[in-house]
Amino acid sequence: MSLLSHFCRRIRLTGPINVGALMQDVIMDPKHGYYPQAARIGHKGDFITAPELTPVFGEIIGAWSLLYWQQAKLPPNIHFMELGPGKGTLMRDVMDTVGIIGPAFFGKAPKLSASLIEISEQFIAEQERLLCGNIMKRVTPE
Repeated sequence: MSLLSHFCRRIRLTGPINVGALMQDVIMDPKHGYYPQAARIGHKGDFITAPELTPVFGEIIGAWSLLYWQQAKLPPNIHFMELGPGKGTLMRDVMDTVGIIGPAFFGKAPKLSASLIEISEQFIAEQERLLCGNIMKRVTPE
């Protein structure tokens, strides 16, 4: 059954659907959705984001985070959260920058942790490879 057939059948059975439900199916339908069908990000992909072009965006966020870390009197931890992180490139650049600049300017760096909120199994696997290999704690919503 095509995605169009799926929507026609669903509308016949349950009536109109809202845009949120439509987008959820278009993005995540196991057979026809964008993400389960190997979404591609990057120069040869369907779209490209700033972190895929240059690390500068992540470096700026990392430096900005350290400014606020300093203003908060250098607490021992910083926890980052990113929604829809794709390959994890932005988070890598942010954390790399904090790890380099923290010791250089403050004599120490905070302990870093991150939560990446992602629905694509493909991107979750890429994030695991890019960011932390086997040390990533994976939490799956119930």
